[in-house]
Amino acid sequence: MKVRQGPRHALLLATLLLALLSFLLASLTGQRTSASTTLYRLTPQGMLAKSMEGDEAQAYERLLLQGFSTSWFQRLWHRLRTYGTIRHSHLQAKSGDLQAARRHLVAHLERYPQDLQARWRLLEVATSQQDHDLATETASVLLSQRPGFGPALLRRAHARQLLGRHLGSLHDFMAAVERPLLAKDFTAAAQGLLQLLVDRGEAEAARRYARKLRHAVSLPRSELLLGYAAHALGEYEVAAQHFHAVLEAEAIPTPTLLLALARALSQSDKAAEALDLLLGQHFQGREEQTRQRMVSRLADRLGREELAIEAAEAVLETSEDHDLRLEQAQRLLDLRPRARAAAERAWLLLSDGSQKPCTNALAEGARCRRLAAEALWRLGRHQDLLALLRTSLPDSSIDFLARLGLTLLETDPTEGAFIFASLATLGEGAASARYRLQAAEAFLAAGQGHSTLNLLEGKNEPETLEVRIYAAQQARDWKQLRDLLEASPSAKDGLPLEDGHARSYCDALAVLASPDLAACLERLAERFPLDADLHYRLASLHREALDLQPALRWLQKARQVRADAAWLLEEGFLLSRLERTLEAEEAFRAAQNAGAGAEAELALAYSLAARGRRGAAAYHLRQALAQAELPSQRRLPALDLLGQLLQEAARPDRAADVLQQALHLEDSPERRLRLAQALQQAGETAAAEASLHEVDRSLLDPAALLLWYDLAAELAEGSERIEAAVQLRQAAAALGPTSARHELLAKALLRRNGTTDHEAARGHLAVAIALTAEPSPVLLAQLAELDREAGHLPRAEMLLREAVQKAPHVHEYREGLAQLLAIQGEQAEAVPLLRAALEAASDHPHATQAYRQERVAQLQAQHRASTRRWRLRWHEIFCLGEEKDCVRPSLTSAGNSVGQGQAEIGFAPLVSQHFGLVELTLRANWDRAPSKFPPRSRYLQGAFGFRYKPLHEDDFWLGAERLQALGSHGRSDWRLFATYGWSRGREWTFGSHGPRPFFSLYAELNRLLGGDREQSAATDLQVGLRGQSSKSFAYSPFLYLSSGREEARNLAFWRTEIGLGLSTDWRFGEDLYDGYLASGNLTLRLGHERDTRGQGATRGTLALGLRY
Repeated sequence: MKVRQGPRHALLLATLLLALLSFLLASLTGQRTSASTTLYRLTPQGMLAKSMEGDEAQAYERLLLQGFSTSWFQRLWHRLRTYGTIRHSHLQAKSGDLQAARRHLVAHLERYPQDLQARWRLLEVATSQQDHDLATETASVLLSQRPGFGPALLRRAHARQLLGRHLGSLHDFMAAVERPLLAKDFTAAAQGLLQLLVDRGEAEAARRYARKLRHAVSLPRSELLLGYAAHALGEYEVAAQHFHAVLEAEAIPTPTLLLALARALSQSDKAAEALDLLLGQHFQGREEQTRQRMVSRLADRLGREELAIEAAEAVLETSEDHDLRLEQAQRLLDLRPRARAAAERAWLLLSDGSQKPCTNALAEGARCRRLAAEALWRLGRHQDLLALLRTSLPDSSIDFLARLGLTLLETDPTEGAFIFASLATLGEGAASARYRLQAAEAFLAAGQGHSTLNLLEGKNEPETLEVRIYAAQQARDWKQLRDLLEASPSAKDGLPLEDGHARSYCDALAVLASPDLAACLERLAERFPLDADLHYRLASLHREALDLQPALRWLQKARQVRADAAWLLEEGFLLSRLERTLEAEEAFRAAQNAGAGAEAELALAYSLAARGRRGAAAYHLRQALAQAELPSQRRLPALDLLGQLLQEAARPDRAADVLQQALHLEDSPERRLRLAQALQQAGETAAAEASLHEVDRSLLDPAALLLWYDLAAELAEGSERIEAAVQLRQAAAALGPTSARHELLAKALLRRNGTTDHEAARGHLAVAIALTAEPSPVLLAQLAELDREAGHLPRAEMLLREAVQKAPHVHEYREGLAQLLAIQGEQAEAVPLLRAALEAASDHPHATQAYRQERVAQLQAQHRASTRRWRLRWHEIFCLGEEKDCVRPSLTSAGNSVGQGQAEIGFAPLVSQHFGLVELTLRANWDRAPSKFPPRSRYLQGAFGFRYKPLHEDDFWLGAERLQALGSHGRSDWRLFATYGWSRGREWTFGSHGPRPFFSLYAELNRLLGGDREQSAATDLQVGLRGQSSKSFAYSPFLYLSSGREEARNLAFWRTEIGLGLSTDWRFGEDLYDGYLASGNLTLRLGHERDTRGQGATRGTLALGLRY
């Protein structure tokens, strides 16, 4: 059963397969249509049209496969194989995805490289993508498979044209128009062919094709093609009409159309219209180069040279055009004959990279060499020009030989002159004379004046006179020049008739140093009364001869003719030399107003500075320095002078700025030293020291070196480097001993205050006085003070007397003399001087200042010591405490209570600087019970004696007195004693009254000579603050420490007391001569005492004292 059914199944399967294949074949092959398409091609007889079945979309693929004999099965198999790729690429291209279509086609061709239809589709895709390289490659492969396929030739022609491969494009266009093409493609091929032929200048071939294409009117877009055809046939106006028609039809005209229209307008004598058309456009690539090239040539035709040059340069920057290079070089040399840049550019256009002219396939060699020679001539490159001319000499005329001679005059004058001399021998008669004159001029140009004179020797032609005169001038044969001019016709003034010869005659006399020169120039000046330069020359001649008055007269005449600012300036200098200073300054001001600028400002500044008008001089110096045209060699001395003037005017800060500017122009040790000095004067010590450190002392002259030492010493003193200051002052005094330097050295020694410095300072002050013929009172007073300190009172007195004599108005000198006399005990003379000084003290300019008030107080103290011998003193001590705390033995009182009082009268019969002070004393002592005010009469005691102060400056006393009992418990005995007091900060001040620290020490020794020979020692130390509420009231809180030893009444022990206190002081009874005559003191103490006996006491004391 199964065997029987097998054939029926196979038959059914075969039938189904046949039906499917038939359907696919019908689907793939499509329906034939009766539509047809016309293809065009060019034949020797003209344009030929041929119909072809199918529409335009299928025409090229049918044409591509035409002629291939294949069976229906092979065609079916091919369609089955390519259907998917062709279909997909078609749909992708239709949707705009050209890249995807390209990928499908490339992948397909890698498998089936012989597939013509796929290759054609890939060419269309590459053309749409404007991938010109791929289009060229694909078209070439397709043409190798299907030679002569017109559409591929056209696509490749367009691609090559856009790639700049114009020759290959031209061949493709020629082949394409001879192959069947659709109407639009045939038009494009014919148009491209004609365009390339016209652009390349192949007129004959263009006309040949144009004749064949004249009947292409029926083709689409034929206007453009007909325009190219008419252009090729020389019918430029017709071509322009066709191009205009296309231009009006297109919304956005192409660069090709615009260039074609401009070319047609240019050929039809409508250059201006063509230029206007192109100037309004801007293209890309080669079209832009073509536009610029056409603009350059059109502008040249219309006389717009700058535009022509600019457009040509734009082309030559991006492309190589040999003809345009020649044209541009010609333009540059013709239109800009004096511009060196134009000549340089022309030479670059005419030469290659190795500077060789007329290479690089430049046509028109003769024209190129001529232009190159012209460019080299203008550039002054005579060696290169000679090389070019010599290579061209065999073909040159006599004029070219003359050009060679002229060129040689610039590079080898002798050879050039001999060339002209050779030319002079070529003629006869008049020609010979003409050549000889040219040869003579050539020798002159060559600087061969002697050769010119030799050539013209014995030739007295009138036309050679000027040459002989110039030759004599050039040969510096002044004697022959003078003789030639003296032999020439003369005028009434005795000078050569011709003005130029007259001037040359005077010039010759000037060189020959003839004494007749001045007379010659004066006669010449009479001939030319308005020749200002001639008048100025006479002025210069007299000035050099030191005849200043005639020089000034002629200069003023020159200035009357021409108001020359420089001459005004020179007039000022002449007036200055004639010591007419004010007139000179007026001339300088006039020169300044006339525009002489900085030089006039400087001249005026120097004149003013010489007259001592420093402020005005500094102003004009600043005005000059502010002008940029002032040269550095003039600017530098002006800055130096301005710096000096500013220092003299006490403006060191500005002087430093000016000197800094001078240093920027020229560094020198002296200038840097002056800068350091200005900085030091301005208070900028750090900068001054830095500048001084940079000075090389080895380059300084002696005067500058002295200034260096002086300045370094001042800086050292300012920074408290006293040792260095002393050494520098010593070096300065040794190098340049002057009174001032020895005085400064003395001051430095006093500041150092060494063991021997005061004595050395005295010596240097004495030298300072000896070095000056008229010693200053200051020096005398300084030495007197040192002599006083050293105890040389007579010499100190002599020096002060001289100082007072020289400067009686100086208070300090009179006061010092009065004090010195008082110290020496010469009261008769001292007291009137002291009183006069005190009476005049209020007239001192600084009378209200603290130092003067203190000085007045010293004078008053000296007057008191000299005139008031009596003194009164009253002192009371009240003990505040229990009785046991107020008991203490005393050698000066008969009682043993801390509370005591005394009254004392003193008289000083002797006050001497040499022997000190002796004072006689009489006093009474009493004591009182603790916390009681009334004294206890039984302990009343008197005393009389003396005390001696051997040292004038120190509070040290020695004394002896007799104690006398006045009460029942009084004591009669002899007492020896010594006291010493020292304090710092407790003196009355006249400036600040604020609290200040003070220290004081008091010590006392006592011994009784009778009885048990009792003795005691005591000290009292105070540390505290002292303040003043006025000049007559002071307060002092303090801490104190007291200690003592008592050996009295069979007792011997040490005691110590510590505590705090408050003291007040006041003064009253002020007198003009003696100051305050009375003073008082109130002191409150609170302390604790312990002694070596083991006893202690805590008590307070209140002390009240009065002095008169």
